[in-house]
Formats: sequence, C-alpha cells, structure tokens
Amino acid sequence: MKTTLQKILYPSLAFNTDHNAYFRTAGAYFILSEKRINFHQKDEIHFNTYYNSISLTMWKQTCDIKNLNLNLKGLGKFFLRISVAKKNNYFDAHSPIDTINYENIEIQLNQNETYQYTLNFFEQLPDTGILYFSLVCISETGFLDEGEWYTTTKSKNFVKLGIVITHFNRKDYVLNAIDRIKTQLFDEYYKDKIDLVIIDNSQNLTKEESKGITVIPNENLGGSGGFMRGLLHYKDNGNFTHVQFMDDDASFEIDALKRAYSILAYAKNPKTAVSGALLREDIPYLLIEQGAKFKNGCIPFFANTDIRNENIIVHTEHPLFKPNYGAWWFFAFPISYIQNFSFPFFVRGDDVNFSLSNDFNIVNNNGIACYGENFATKESPVTLYLDIRNNLINQTIQKKPSLSKLYKSYKSFYKIHLDLKYYDSIETIRLGLKDVLKGENFWIENVDMQSKRKELAKIIKYEKPETIDLTSIDYDIVNPYFSSRKKRLKYKFSICGLLTPLKNKILLKEKNTVYPPKENIYKYKYILTYNSLNKKGFIVPNSKLKNIKYYILMYQDLFKIIFKYRWLKKEYPKIMKNIATEKFWRKNLKI
Repeated sequence: MKTTLQKILYPSLAFNTDHNAYFRTAGAYFILSEKRINFHQKDEIHFNTYYNSISLTMWKQTCDIKNLNLNLKGLGKFFLRISVAKKNNYFDAHSPIDTINYENIEIQLNQNETYQYTLNFFEQLPDTGILYFSLVCISETGFLDEGEWYTTTKSKNFVKLGIVITHFNRKDYVLNAIDRIKTQLFDEYYKDKIDLVIIDNSQNLTKEESKGITVIPNENLGGSGGFMRGLLHYKDNGNFTHVQFMDDDASFEIDALKRAYSILAYAKNPKTAVSGALLREDIPYLLIEQGAKFKNGCIPFFANTDIRNENIIVHTEHPLFKPNYGAWWFFAFPISYIQNFSFPFFVRGDDVNFSLSNDFNIVNNNGIACYGENFATKESPVTLYLDIRNNLINQTIQKKPSLSKLYKSYKSFYKIHLDLKYYDSIETIRLGLKDVLKGENFWIENVDMQSKRKELAKIIKYEKPETIDLTSIDYDIVNPYFSSRKKRLKYKFSICGLLTPLKNKILLKEKNTVYPPKENIYKYKYILTYNSLNKKGFIVPNSKLKNIKYYILMYQDLFKIIFKYRWLKKEYPKIMKNIATEKFWRKNLKI
C-alpha cells in the first residue's frame, strides 16, 4: 500500500512566501493560476528547499521506512537527478555543504500519466542531510504539475489524530482555518484518520459558520482551559491516539498536517510528538523558531534565519540542543503518554509547562510550520505579567532548579524594561512575582483571570499603543545595537545617569526584540516605542525618581526570591500534582 510522506508544494497567495522556499529555478518559471512549472530546453528546477526537500534525519533515524519513491506528473523529456546535501560541521551554520548526486537518468513525462521512480539505493543513503530531486528539460518545452514522495512500507503505529483549535474572538482566522481544513484535508484517505474540534471560548460561532465541524462552547479559561477541553473531548470520544493543538490565528500549509500525521505513523519511538516551526507573517521566509528549549527561559532554535538559504535548511537538521517543549501553534502528541495536564496559566507558558511535565520525544521537520505575528509586537505589560509567572514556575519544577539562575533571570527580565523606562511593565512584572508567591489558592481562585485582568488594566497608564503620526513629532532615533566606550563611561560616572540632566526630547525605539544599550537611552526625557507595521506606539516619560524607586524595589524583589526559594522549590511541584491534573480541569470545565 502506498503512503504519501509529503507532496511537492508550490507557492500560494495565502502566505506570500518567496518561491525559493519551495523551489529554485534556472530558466523555468511558475504559473500561479495553473499551479504549473513551465520549461524550455535546458531550463532547470531544484527542490533543495524548505518545503520540498526530504529530511534524512527524520525518515532514517526518527521514523522506520524501508523504501522511498517519487511520483511525478507533467509533460516532456527531462534529466532527473537525485541528490543529498549534508554538512560535516553542524556547529557552524555557514560551514560548506557537501552535495552528493546519487542518480542522473533521462525520463519521459506523459500527460495524464504518473511517472514512478524508486530509490533502489535508499538503504545506502546517509542518515543526515536533505534529499531532493532536480529536473533539467531536454525536450523543446515541458511542464511539471505535481510530485510526491511516498513509501510502500507499512506504518508502524495506528494513528487517529484529533485537531484542537481554541478560539477567542478571532472569527476571521478560525473560519478561514475551518474552511481550509475541511476542503483541503478531509479527503478519502484522511477523513477517518483526522478530526477537528473548535473550542469556542468566546461562544460566538454559529452552526452555519462551523460548516459541520464540531464546535464546543466553552467558558473562557484562556488557551490553557480551551486546549484542555479539547484534549478531554478526544480522550472521551472514540479511539483517538493523538491530539494536535493549534492556535486560531495560525496560518499554515495544509500538507503540514499530513506530514505530521505520517511522522507519527512511522515513528520508532511511541512517545514522539511533532512540533511545528513559526515563521513571521510579515517576513514569511524568516524563522521565529524551529524547535526550542526551556532552560531558565525560552531558547528558540534558528531564530531570524532565512529558510530560502540551502545552508540554513541543512543546518536545521541538527539543532545544538534537543527541544524540550513544543509551542501550541502546532503541537501533535500521543494521548497515552500524558502524565500531567496543563498548569492553569490562562495563556503564555502553558505549552512549555505541558511539555516539561510530560516525557515526549519532541521532533521538528522542515516544511511543518505556521505563520504568525512577531513576538516583539505582542509584548505588553500584560504579557510580561504572564511571562514572569510562567518563567518562575517552570524553572522551579525542573529536576535541578537553581536559585542563582532564578535570581538572574528575574533581574534580567526586570532590568531590561527598567532601562527602557517601561514603568507600567515593571509594575506588572512585580505583580507576577507577588502572585506566584501566593501559592496554590491563587491559581484555584484565578483560573478565569477575570479579576486579575481588571487589576492589570488599572496599572497600565502609559504603555497603551495608539496611532502615531511620526511626521508631526521631532525625535532622535536610538542606535539599537552599539554604544561607544565614551558613552558607557559617562553613564557609569554619572551614577547610571542620575547626575546627568535630561534632554527635553523624544527618542524613538522600534518595537522589536532588540533592546538598545541603556547608555543610548538614559539622557532623553521621553521614549517613543513605535511599531512601523501598524503605525502604533506609545510614549513613556523618563523619571529619575522612579528610576531610583524601581531600582530599590528590584532588590527587594530579589531578596524575596532568595528568602522564598526553598518554599518555591518545594511547593510548586506539589501544586503541579494537585492542579495540573485531569480532575482539576474536569471540575473547572464542568465536564
């Protein structure tokens, strides 16, 4: 029996991704409306790309297949070349690639027929690197319509996958996801293998809008509650073996779901879970994360790398660390290996906590990815409150928590925002610590976050983005990367700027993940943080009195962490056992 491992994908208007993420051409050209690649004689196309290469690490190490085959549909005479690109030094992203050609044969594609090619040398291929094919047209003209990699190996695991999308007031996104999954995924092969449920935390989806997809109205207990409701739905209904969590605003190639399904079906380790990468929706060839590790904080793998670059594609085969969590924009995992349910964070950090407390074998694969908003544009005093809570707790539940690392991470978190004069953010960070130190009852009483959200809203006075016309403002632009030695010395000898008079001017900082050196900021009376994508921003005042106040309060907080560390280390593993449970969620979800 034939099982498709991955189809050849072409660019679409839905994602506006550069064609070099799908194929590389020399003369050949793609017609979007026809989904066809056209050739003249000597034109070439190469599929050593993010979406269309085959991962040998995945299919020879993680999964168990005995053969690999290629189907092509098109017209014309071509040279077909099968190649492997690999690296000898995976520690250096820019080290040279070794390309080995394994086959170079002449083939004839006939219209309305499928050309089948078997890789008889599959067993001899290396178990690292990427496998891909190239075509060179040797007839006067030709075209390629479709292609797919497949195996005839029987799958190792029975997989019935339930997809959970948690929705809250983002109808346009979730309705688009419903339409695409229903029309592009539920074909004859997958209709009995994959299911979809929408957990409607906003309770505003109608029966007509759902188009026959199961929708469960749910009390808004955040992403944590929504995803746990979906997990319990599939745990209670039918013979589902795996669940996949997805955000309602995540855009993705539907074939990513099919590829994840195939990996689960052929995985050697039954604990295997598939985590999808995240690409920037505004720069769709740039990775935000492909795999990640939590170690005193979240460490994204391959951040800001360009998926059009062949060197990067090969490099992503071997991250320096093994991922230990999968983000819930795309995370598929086996139900039978769940030891703990999610901690009730409401949102942010629940996905990290869920992975850390369950012994999954997490894998990533090129081509399994979503498009989403850049993290930096989402940051706000509220998200910082949520982030500091989950960071502190996720550190304390690790096997070997460290006081020094807890201390340093809180101080770093706090000081970065104090240097930016984000006093609202400092207040919410401090509130996060205060709430963590309250212990188990706080989490039981604040599962829905209603009262806490009102409290946070009262704190935020300045850091409220609004539309700003830069042409009407006189401002200086901060150097986001470097400060001179002279500036650093001036900052130091002025007692962190306290002895230096403030310039009655506005300094502009772009809203992104780059935090400018404090020496470039401290002299200005006002700091404007501006998002050039949506033309929104906010202005915060620089107050020397507040700088002194919040420095003192920072060290008070750090003393609290030292004083309460033993309690944190002892208490939160106990709290996890009490509330990161199926029983807790059934009670709170009223199931």
